[in-house]
Amino acid sequence: MRRRMYIGGVISKHRASFGLQTPGYEGCIRDLKKSIKNGSRNLDISLSFRPIVEEGTVIALLTNGNPEAARLTIEIKQDKVLVTVIHAVSGLEIRDAIPVLRPLCDGEWHTLHVSIGEKIMHITIDDERNELPVDHISPTARELLLNLPVNVAGVSAPVAEKLLMTSLIGCYRELRLAGHPKYFESAQKQNKIVVDGCPFH
Repeated sequence: MRRRMYIGGVISKHRASFGLQTPGYEGCIRDLKKSIKNGSRNLDISLSFRPIVEEGTVIALLTNGNPEAARLTIEIKQDKVLVTVIHAVSGLEIRDAIPVLRPLCDGEWHTLHVSIGEKIMHITIDDERNELPVDHISPTARELLLNLPVNVAGVSAPVAEKLLMTSLIGCYRELRLAGHPKYFESAQKQNKIVVDGCPFH
C-alpha cells in the first residue's frame, strides 16, 4: 500500500477516485515538516457492516497460500470481538477478546476501525475504543501486514477450513484503507456479493 502526500491539491484523476469535493489551495506554503522516519507507516482499515448472523469474520489480512505464517483477523464470536495478529518468523502472536457491549446482529449498521501505530493497536466498534499494546511488532512484520491482501466478510474455503473461520454474512459499505475509500467493484475476487446493494433487511 503505497502512500503519497499532496500539497495544495491533487490531480483531477485522483480527485475523482478519492471522491474529493474540496478545490485545491491557491497560495503559498512554507515551513512544512513531515516525518519520514523508518517504521512510521501505520495500518488503518475501517468499514461499516450490518450482519444477519451472530458470528463470523469481519476482516482478514492474509494469503491463501500460507495463512498460518502471517495474518491479522477480526472475528465476532460469542458476543466478543476476537483479534489475532500473527507473524511466525518474528515470533509475534497477539490474541485478544474484546467484549461487545450490545448485540451486533440487531439489524442496525455498525462501524469497525482498526489501526496499528508504532506502539498501540486501536480497535473501535461503533463508539467503543479499545487499545492493545503492540510495541513489539518489528518493522518487518509491520511492513508485511501492510501488504497482505484484505478479505472482507470471510476467507476462501480452504483457509476457512484450516483456521476454523466462518463468514459474517450481511451487508458491507464504506471500506477505507489508510483513509482512502475502496470500492467493492474493484475487488480482485467477489464471492456471493451484491455490489452497491444490501439485500438483507
